[in-house]
Amino acid sequence: MKKRWIIIVVCVLGISLCTQCTSHTTAQIDKQRTVFPNGKRMLVEKTNKKTSQYGIITKHHYGDTHSYSYTFTIEKDDVNWDGGTREPKEILFTQDTVYLKSLTKKAIPFQPKDTILHTSAVERHYEIQEVFEKFVDERYFFQWFGDAYWVTIPKFGYTMNMKKGEFYEIPNDKELTLENKY
Repeated sequence: MKKRWIIIVVCVLGISLCTQCTSHTTAQIDKQRTVFPNGKRMLVEKTNKKTSQYGIITKHHYGDTHSYSYTFTIEKDDVNWDGGTREPKEILFTQDTVYLKSLTKKAIPFQPKDTILHTSAVERHYEIQEVFEKFVDERYFFQWFGDAYWVTIPKFGYTMNMKKGEFYEIPNDKELTLENKY
């Protein structure tokens, strides 16, 4: 009886060691400086991460995952944005503030029903969605005190201000694009 348990334990440990994997992550940071016609300077940073999974013993390559994140800074105005996986597309400069249009890949849950078995499970599909933001600067005394932050606004708030300012395309890798629905 003890011999059987020992064999089972050894087999389970052997299988678990063979199926274990390790990961290796590499990151690449791309920086791009842009000077807009209105004289504003922008530094856009994109961080690409590639994670590869390999078997510990077998060294078998199980696959790769890719992720990225964007940040940008408007120099002299001290405007910073950290959008994570959102991809910045357009920036709108008005006399009093800055507006931003970006795209995000959003998971939309839905619950399909199996009419034969009468079961349902929550599944997700992904949609590319537009996000509009406004920069709010409440800093004072040489911008040492107070807060500066971005707030999400409706599309109407962005398009209404397009006539009041100048908008420019932000350099990006165009990983996210909206499909024309017409």
